[in-house]
Amino acid sequence: MRRLGWGVLSLCVLYWGGLNALLATPLPEALFNLVPHSAQIHYSRAWTVVPLRFEVRDLRVSIQDRLVQVAIAADAARGDLRPWALRELRFVGKHLVGEGVTFRLRPRMSVGDPREAFITELPPIPGYEEVVRDVSAHEVQAKDIRYISIDLSDVTIHHLREIWIDRVRYTGAAEVSGGMLYEPFRRLRLDDVHFADANAVLVAVEPHAATFQALEFEVNLADSMLDTFGFAELVRLDGHLTLAGTTDPGFLNAYLSNVPGSEGLRLEGNSGPLSLKLAVRRGRVADGARLSYSSSDVSAQFPWFGAVGDLDVTGAATGGRLAVEAVVSDAAVRRGSLVARAPRVSLSASSDASLPQLPLMTAVLSLEGARLGDLRQLDEVLPPSAGLRVAKGTGRIDAKLWLDPKPARAHGVVSLAAKDVVVRSRAATISGQLTLEARVRAFDFASGALDVSGSTLHIDDATVSDGLANWKDQWLHARLARGVHSPRGKLPWISHVELGASNLQPLYALIAANVELPRAAGLFADSPNVRLVLDLQAQADGLSLPAVTLTSQTVRLEGAVMLRPSPRMPELLQPWGGVVVHVGLINVGVQFAGDQVSVVAPREVPVR
Repeated sequence: MRRLGWGVLSLCVLYWGGLNALLATPLPEALFNLVPHSAQIHYSRAWTVVPLRFEVRDLRVSIQDRLVQVAIAADAARGDLRPWALRELRFVGKHLVGEGVTFRLRPRMSVGDPREAFITELPPIPGYEEVVRDVSAHEVQAKDIRYISIDLSDVTIHHLREIWIDRVRYTGAAEVSGGMLYEPFRRLRLDDVHFADANAVLVAVEPHAATFQALEFEVNLADSMLDTFGFAELVRLDGHLTLAGTTDPGFLNAYLSNVPGSEGLRLEGNSGPLSLKLAVRRGRVADGARLSYSSSDVSAQFPWFGAVGDLDVTGAATGGRLAVEAVVSDAAVRRGSLVARAPRVSLSASSDASLPQLPLMTAVLSLEGARLGDLRQLDEVLPPSAGLRVAKGTGRIDAKLWLDPKPARAHGVVSLAAKDVVVRSRAATISGQLTLEARVRAFDFASGALDVSGSTLHIDDATVSDGLANWKDQWLHARLARGVHSPRGKLPWISHVELGASNLQPLYALIAANVELPRAAGLFADSPNVRLVLDLQAQADGLSLPAVTLTSQTVRLEGAVMLRPSPRMPELLQPWGGVVVHVGLINVGVQFAGDQVSVVAPREVPVR
């Protein structure tokens, strides 16, 4: 027994004395850094009392693989560490307690990666100053690449100072507990991770930040396979989140991706109060979740237009559904130099409360009672080639667009009601009341394809003047039976137009604004009860009207015409083709060859 006692005592002295003496030398640190391009570990002091349980001061660990670089630092740490596992690119720790901890992660990238522009915003990783990796023909195949895995269990962190991942940065003094297993491209598990902080700052992307007076969450995520990880894996998630603080609207830009078409949705403005409370059970947001945010003097860039005003965002989970609404009140609506005042612009989005359904959020964008005090601002959105300029008028714009998620599309109605309108063309002046209803049957956010079939334009109680004569109490009603814009198609624009007018004169005035017509054509323009039907196709070299028919009380016309830019005045179009004109018992064929017009026999004119 005496020998056994001395043996045990000698073994204890050898272990505690020898190992602690060894830890006091530079040798362990040198051993840990035998593969510095993969892992580096440094500390100021280390010792052990319980076998395999170490206490460390000023711990600094840096790890990298081909995809990421990670830095973990702690003022003090104790627990069951396995530092030799770093040689196998595994960071393993159990029963860990850390003081003053920071965690930083930044992605590695190849030369030419678009993220190179943001290198200065990425966290510095001690020991690995270069984030751009060299891609050569001698790199190992993907199947041979080894990545860092992290296995932490029963972890307690006092004073978590910083989590900096890519361009998102948290700073504070949080209390954290729980565990995690992370194997890149394979597995992720979170075990009872609890986070609480009463004074935190979160930067989404510089310079937008949120300051929290309360930030607490708890998360459990069962084993999830990362090679197939997506929203569907969130059915394994349990937890809750409570936060209260202040932030500027730009902070929310990074979290709007679940609204279809939100690529064009951006917010800027003053800071305001933000609060959120929600619980998640097996991947579903429980009823009772609440979101609120408000800010003043906010600039909101919606798809197709912007709005400046006071912003209120509210959200709730009720009846198994999530609903979020953003409202800009007393808004100045802008598109270019066009400005309208609207009491309310809103974007409402909703989805099933299941987290995997978040990408299927549908939304409604509404613009109510936007008033245009001066219609001359419409010149900003009229193409220069239209030959029309608004000289006077006031109006009201209303719009409602439904945004669908998959595929990302929009449909709805945009209407303009205007009075006391004066429009000048190159040939005439038209004054009266105008009503425009643009029916957006489909807009594809990916391709830009637009279908506005069914849109209408009404001009009523109009007066038309060509400088020599006036026509009063005129009307012109147009309907776009088919109107399809395909930016990537062979024919960018295809339409079928049906138009009626009280007299040919206002119609002639509109056409003459864009097309070089012979002066003699105006002599036949004074004819009532007009109906015009035409097909229009936009082509690379101009506009094709393969089928044109016009009837009025005294004139009937049919034919096919191609409109091309005039060499002398490119803003004007010249007609090429022919029409047959029937005036009473007279049938006349007219052929157009740019500025050359000739009269031929009707049979010589192709009508299709």
